[in-house]
Amino acid sequence: MVGKAQWATLILVLPLVLAGCGSSARIPINAAQRLVMEPALLSAGVTAVAPQLVTRGLLRQAEAQVSYGDGEGGEALTLHYRFYWYDRQGLELSPPAPPRSLTLRAGERVTLTSFSRDPQARQVRLYLYR
Repeated sequence: MVGKAQWATLILVLPLVLAGCGSSARIPINAAQRLVMEPALLSAGVTAVAPQLVTRGLLRQAEAQVSYGDGEGGEALTLHYRFYWYDRQGLELSPPAPPRSLTLRAGERVTLTSFSRDPQARQVRLYLYR
């Protein structure tokens, strides 16, 4: 049989236990990791530069250079990419920019861009995948 003291303890402790089980869907960004590229793209000869952030009034623009191969023939390569925007504390802003696709020919260099009108946007990450 459970006494009143045990019920009171259970009522006080249970919310704390349940709160500890909760998780945040937003993980802070590591500011040093602004470019994430899958190994398959690296082995295919894709190179990229971490995105640079430019602020124009309330508009934030991210630009990143991506290139493929050295121009010595080879097949065209389709890659996918997505920019993720973060606030000053490194928390992801939602909704994320939609994923995009791009086909590169050997020796080609392109500039990928993304824009954010969110006034909290302070950091950006580029994710490249196949």
